[in-house]
Amino acid sequence: MSKTPSEKEKLEERVEGSGSKPPADNRRPSASPARRRGRSVIRGGGEIVARERVVREGSGSAQYPTLTRTNYAEWAMVMRVQLQAQHLWDAIVYGGDDDGDDRAALAALLRAVPPELVRTLAAKDCAKTAWETIKTMRLGTGRIREAKAQTRRREWEELRFKTGE
Repeated sequence: MSKTPSEKEKLEERVEGSGSKPPADNRRPSASPARRRGRSVIRGGGEIVARERVVREGSGSAQYPTLTRTNYAEWAMVMRVQLQAQHLWDAIVYGGDDDGDDRAALAALLRAVPPELVRTLAAKDCAKTAWETIKTMRLGTGRIREAKAQTRRREWEELRFKTGE
């Protein structure tokens, strides 16, 4: 009986004869199981029923809108909702009873303001005073704009052609 050479023997002959490694397509697949991500729930019989991905929500995971010169109303509304979702809004409204929550709320505010405001707000004692500072700065400029606009309207209404013009 003639025995046909196995794949392993053929591979060994090729390796010995050529002096190099076999091409990648002749390699056997790994015996180790494929990598899986997430957590699997396995019921009796070894059947995978569901996979779930574990996501931890930390202080760095939230995306905060950036405050600009013109978007204070929208920014304040979104920040309020996001701080409420993280249970930090009470530190803004009532002041810092819990130092950890107060620092977390202040850190969130610092991530949501432009760089030129960071130094001013970081010097504040608590998140409540930082929020009030932002509110005063942005609403104050809005009031100034409104006052200037009203002055310009009055000047426009007072403009009249003089006789001979």
